[in-house]
Amino acid sequence: MVGQGWKGPGGRYSVVRSLLLKCVVVLVSCFLTGEIFLRLVFIDGASFSNHSGPIVQRFERNFRLNHFDGSRGPEVQGPKEANVARVLVQGDSVTWGQGVADEDEIYTSLLLKKLQADFSRVQMAVIARPGREIDHHLLELVRYGFDIAPDLIIYQFYNNDLEVRSKQRIPRRLWQIPGLHHLLKPRSYLWYYLDFRLGTFFWESSRIEHLRDLFEGDTPEWREFEFLFREWATEAKKHTPRVLVVLYPESTAIKPGSRYPLALIHRKVIDLGNELDLATLDLYQSGRLANVWPDPASLASVNDVHPSAMVHALMAEEIYDDVVTRWPDLFVPGDEIVSTSY
Repeated sequence: MVGQGWKGPGGRYSVVRSLLLKCVVVLVSCFLTGEIFLRLVFIDGASFSNHSGPIVQRFERNFRLNHFDGSRGPEVQGPKEANVARVLVQGDSVTWGQGVADEDEIYTSLLLKKLQADFSRVQMAVIARPGREIDHHLLELVRYGFDIAPDLIIYQFYNNDLEVRSKQRIPRRLWQIPGLHHLLKPRSYLWYYLDFRLGTFFWESSRIEHLRDLFEGDTPEWREFEFLFREWATEAKKHTPRVLVVLYPESTAIKPGSRYPLALIHRKVIDLGNELDLATLDLYQSGRLANVWPDPASLASVNDVHPSAMVHALMAEEIYDDVVTRWPDLFVPGDEIVSTSY
């Protein structure tokens, strides 16, 4: 005997379809609500540590780029004139100024302004892009070095410069469904934000150990970086004897009263630089910056661990003091500057 509530197979499937439809409607409604909410919250965009996605693109929509492969910051054009000191700065997202809206507040612009105020006829060229590693720096130096004719080369080093095989850094996550993920991430504020938050949660907690495992010892990964770094140093020395490697630390890993967990890697880079007769400046050891790192104001934003404008200003002062003290023959008052690049 068929009970009163029994509707047969067709009725049962109808109930299931109805439930599935309701679930889809709820999910789509939640997604659209979240999308609209984030578009209002980030109406002017915002900076994220992950340099991609529609929120970041809106934040950077008015950025000015120089002619050095989409870099950001001072540039030079044409042959160098007599009695001009030219500085070439290479780096990644730190030197590019990720998270800093005003180009005049990036450390390269501040450094050039200070040099020009104290010493006449100083020019600067910046070649930097987010995600650049040592292999990119080598290629760019080969491409632009002789045209720029630098008297001083400054290379801003960051720990991810070690990871030449950058595409292998972060494995694809379960939610990053092929096709759907690549369709939504460049377009959807909500998808980008959730992907960033989930990726940060799963990746950043293991990032430090990942770097230590790959680069503290005599590993294939370290040897690959060392080989390319030597090639870069050889190329740099073709242009000038004045080469400075500025090490920027993993600031979120710095804890008051604790040893910097990547100190050994910094030491290895410094030792390699010394072996190659390169000058080095470790900003982790900077007295100006010692008490800055734990301060949230040192970060570009709550979603971006790149240095804030405040840190850029301190970096400019630290580098200025180093270069004018180390190379007084290059930075002298008035029109006495004599270029000695070769």
